[in-house]
Amino acid sequence: MDSDPGEVINDRSVRLLTLLRHGKAEAAPPGGTDRDRALAARGHSDVRKIALRSLDPARPPQRILYSQARRTVETADVFRDALSLDENSFIGRERLYLASAETLLAEIQEQDAEGVEHLMIIGHNPGLEQLAMHLDKRLGEPHWSMSTATLCRFLRPVDEPARLLLEERPGSRR
Repeated sequence: MDSDPGEVINDRSVRLLTLLRHGKAEAAPPGGTDRDRALAARGHSDVRKIALRSLDPARPPQRILYSQARRTVETADVFRDALSLDENSFIGRERLYLASAETLLAEIQEQDAEGVEHLMIIGHNPGLEQLAMHLDKRLGEPHWSMSTATLCRFLRPVDEPARLLLEERPGSRR
C-alpha cells in the first residue's frame, strides 16, 4: 500500500488502532496496591499534550478501552477532557490491567467483529509494547520502548500487515 497516509486514514476500509500507555504515575499510597497508583502532575501534563498533538478530527477514536487501574482511568479522563470526546465511547475493562499482547489482540478482534473502525486502548507495559512490536516489526529495533504517555497509531488495512502511522512521545516536537 503506497498511498498517502492522509488519504488512507480517511479510507473507511482501513481500520485504525491507537495504543496509549498511561501517563507517569506516582508510587502506590501507603497500604495501597499497584492498581491504586494515581497519575503524577507530569503524567497529567504529558497525556494532555499527547492528546492535543495526536487528534485527527477526521477520524477520532470510536471506542476507547482502558484498564481499570487508577492511572489508566485518569489517563482516559485527561484524554477525553482534552479532546471533548463522547463519554459513552470510553469503556473500562478489567481484563486490560497488565494485559498480555495476546489478551490485547483478542480484545481488538472482538472490537473488529463489532465494526469498530478506530479503536484506542489505554493500558500498561509490557503488553502494549509487545503488541506494538508485533504489529510493526520496525518497532522491535534495539532500544525502542513504549515509555509513559507514548501513543502509537497503526493503519490496519484488510489483508495486509499493520503499519505504524504516528508515534508521539511527551518530549517529541511537531
